[in-house]
Amino acid sequence: MFISYISIIFLCFSLYVVVVAYDSFQLGRERYELEDSKKLEAVRTVFDTRLESANKIISSINYSESVRTLHKVLVENAELTSSDYSAIQIDLRRSVATLGNFDVDELLLFLNGQNRVFSSLGALILATPFNAVEYPKPYLYVSSVAQAFAFDSDRVTMQKQALLYCDDFKYYGGTNRGVIVVNLNLDRLKKDVEKILGKQTPYKVIYQGNSLFPLADDSKGTLYEEIACTNLPNLKIQVFFPAYDFFISDYTSVFLPIGVGLAFSLIFLLLAFFYSQKYYKPIKEITQLMPEQTEETSQADGIDKMIENLKGIIGVYAGYQETLTTISPYIEQGMLHGMMVNDYPLSVSISRKFLNLEKPYYYICAVNFSSSDEKDYDISEEAAIKLDAVFSNEELKIYYYRTDRQNYFLIINIEKDEGVDDLIARIQKFLTEFVSSRCSVTIGVDDCREDISEFKEACSCALSALANMVSQGKGDVYFYEKEMSLHSATYYFVPNADVYLTKFVRDEDIEGSVRYLEDILRQNEMRYELSASSVAALADELHYTCMKVVRNLHLLNTNIQIEKVQKEMTLAEIFTYYEAVLKTLIEEEKKQKVALSSDNLSMKILDFVDENFTLQQLSLSYLMDTFDVSSKYISLLYKKQATTYLQYVTNKRILYAQELILAGNVNFETISQKVGYGSVLTFRRNFKLITGVTPSEFREKHNLRQ
Repeated sequence: MFISYISIIFLCFSLYVVVVAYDSFQLGRERYELEDSKKLEAVRTVFDTRLESANKIISSINYSESVRTLHKVLVENAELTSSDYSAIQIDLRRSVATLGNFDVDELLLFLNGQNRVFSSLGALILATPFNAVEYPKPYLYVSSVAQAFAFDSDRVTMQKQALLYCDDFKYYGGTNRGVIVVNLNLDRLKKDVEKILGKQTPYKVIYQGNSLFPLADDSKGTLYEEIACTNLPNLKIQVFFPAYDFFISDYTSVFLPIGVGLAFSLIFLLLAFFYSQKYYKPIKEITQLMPEQTEETSQADGIDKMIENLKGIIGVYAGYQETLTTISPYIEQGMLHGMMVNDYPLSVSISRKFLNLEKPYYYICAVNFSSSDEKDYDISEEAAIKLDAVFSNEELKIYYYRTDRQNYFLIINIEKDEGVDDLIARIQKFLTEFVSSRCSVTIGVDDCREDISEFKEACSCALSALANMVSQGKGDVYFYEKEMSLHSATYYFVPNADVYLTKFVRDEDIEGSVRYLEDILRQNEMRYELSASSVAALADELHYTCMKVVRNLHLLNTNIQIEKVQKEMTLAEIFTYYEAVLKTLIEEEKKQKVALSSDNLSMKILDFVDENFTLQQLSLSYLMDTFDVSSKYISLLYKKQATTYLQYVTNKRILYAQELILAGNVNFETISQKVGYGSVLTFRRNFKLITGVTPSEFREKHNLRQ
């Protein structure tokens, strides 16, 4: 008996060891692959962050105010002044500094047919005019700027190997006028990647089939994985992860559970020994009491005799009872509403419309009727009632619940989980035909369910599926996909968009404002697979930007209220709405300009300040006394210029000071007096506040001596 127990315990322990080892191997491999996936995603984030920064910098330059002066060269064949050069250089430097990006070493602007290159550190002269290389933009390659564009320069940043991000220079989205080059620090990029992967993990970076970062050794025994960048799909990262080795990585994790299993096995062995001795002893004694068998008695007869003698001494109770419980789904209207969403009020008048869910399977559909005329929604409930009458039969029941004028829940209770896709398509077609195309009918469908306790979750998933209509369009059927709910709210938007839109409104440029919004819409459609959360975040960004435009314009005697878009609006409808908002603001700006144009006093004040900004006594009180106006009048006048009086005068003085520094050998005390400052300290402080550097640093960067 004891040997039998030992055999059973040994077999169980062996099976336990095999199961533990297999599970540990599987879990170790899954954990290893998950870590590799996280590393790969982190590497993509490193590249996406830099590409996004470069793209924002290029967008900022394309819509920069200072580059308007470049039309003097490109269109009018005119010469730029020293202040023009300074303004462009400052704008290039600010475009990088605004994003706080320390991975950009240099920003260059090449103009077609010109022998001058603009950069954040100053202008460079080329030996020959620049001719743009014809290749699809944006374009990436690893090289030095001097080598890539074939010009001589002793600057370290021009000779240093870098990741060059090139795109077209198009002033305000117009004709291609040149190339913008963002010089990304290659060493820092590689260090960031190696920090994630480790120095021992080889990788490749490939763009349009060409290897940017060559791989020295892609030896055997490595696991190859590839991922494409979100912001530039043609840029792919290949990582050669070492193959998973259980005996190196996770074999120690098996020791603890096997040790626990061995301890339990020893305990069971001790118990087996104890109980075998305890319960075998009576049988042994009974056997000894039995009469001895004769030699003729066979072994089989002896066993039968022993069993016969044991009858009545050992009794065995055998038997069991098994109970099976069958639960049929049964739910009334009140409980059904509780498992739905809590945002919709329960109406007693419709409580009788729900019957019992008697079939084993059910689907939840969220239905939206969309129309420009609210009167069209009156026919939607008639369509729902007719839908129940047309489609319901012995194997199929359809119930509906109206949440508001536009939205319904459909509960499809079916006998078999078959042909549902075709059924949903027929339902969508029926509803569309019933409303005579007066409404656009969109349906979001959850997965098949059996457990009634999952009813609320099913309603939530159906609403998530319906939300796809804002990014993919109305009038279709969308099935719930769990992966879509995991997408982050990623979208494209131009930094400082309110500044550009304010300019369009002030210039009464309707086409420019519409083209600007269309460019944002096109970039989002081309670069991202927008989810419902992305569209909602983009709509909030547009609303906040338009509110800032209203604040920047300082429209007087108006009460403009910009309402947020409805949650059912598609991406195209959202942009159409805000195009209409900008057109309204342009009309208001026209009205106000007409009102101000008759004010000759305002023009006299503006002209006087422009001509005499270098006067030291040109203060706010001086203007009040000279023109007999209040300080509030002057403040409102300069708010129309999107600035304050003090900021306006300071900007003009510092720009003039830059011209004087670049013009020749003049000390700072003389310059401060010429531009209108009585104190050199005040001049230095305001100069650094506007330009970000001191006058001495500005002079050194332009290789000038005092």
